[in-house]
Amino acid sequence: MKELIREFVESRNTGLVGVSKSGKKFGFYAMNELNKRGFEVFPVHNEITEMEGVAFYKSIEEISGLTKNLVIIVNPSKTESIIVDAANAGIKNIWIQQGAESPAAIEKGKQLGLNVVHGKCILMYSEPVKGFHKFHKVIADFFDKS
Repeated sequence: MKELIREFVESRNTGLVGVSKSGKKFGFYAMNELNKRGFEVFPVHNEITEMEGVAFYKSIEEISGLTKNLVIIVNPSKTESIIVDAANAGIKNIWIQQGAESPAAIEKGKQLGLNVVHGKCILMYSEPVKGFHKFHKVIADFFDKS
């Protein structure tokens, strides 16, 4: 999985599904934080066109020519269908944020031939890592022998 993580974050661009309309949940924080770290983020939400100066895309299909990566930060009950949409749009690399994963979604990604990262926080691996994410990364790397 370490190689998948490295390839994902080195590309420096990604789609992101999971920004709430309120802008007060982790998806919004992650989008802003990835932007601050130099990523080009293509947020997807079927009801948001723009938030705080960031343009949104209505569907995963709309970002298919812009990136091969997608971060998913939603309720686990929605993750599997998002993975199917991503595969249909040609997205190959999926990062299922901690809390968004389900065994069925992970298995579906593998069945569809996608590269799936799960059980990890995107902000722990997107340089420059700082604050508590840096501390968590040190601990995770110590115990991760993959």
